[in-house]
Amino acid sequence: MNDNNSVTSWTNEQLFKLSDINKHKITKDSDGVFRWYHNINNKWELHSIWDFTNYRKPSSYLHFWLSNWAKELNQRQTLAVRKRTAINRKLRVLKKSLRKTTSDKIQELCLLFPEFTQEEVANELEISIKTVQRALR
Repeated sequence: MNDNNSVTSWTNEQLFKLSDINKHKITKDSDGVFRWYHNINNKWELHSIWDFTNYRKPSSYLHFWLSNWAKELNQRQTLAVRKRTAINRKLRVLKKSLRKTTSDKIQELCLLFPEFTQEEVANELEISIKTVQRALR
């Protein structure tokens, strides 16, 4: 699996549920075929459109995909940690910088953490909220 791209289109929450064996079941229908179901949205849905003539085939697919989903989820989480660590490293360097003005620091901090409120920006840089407000105008 490529470290930069997702292999599947599942969200992280869906991948977490898919990698749990208790969220899957393989049942035999009245017509004698086995079907594979998953439960990721609080209801059992058909996972595979294939009809299986014996239990071993969908079971082997299930175990194969459980491994792949867990691996992809782990890679996504590792990538998220790396990105967050890089951002935190930039924050530490930004806060220590003597060459940048306070206004520049505020602007860069808002780019690094767009979810921060003005109060959080002020707390990070240990300045007043008024200073942050003036710089953002």
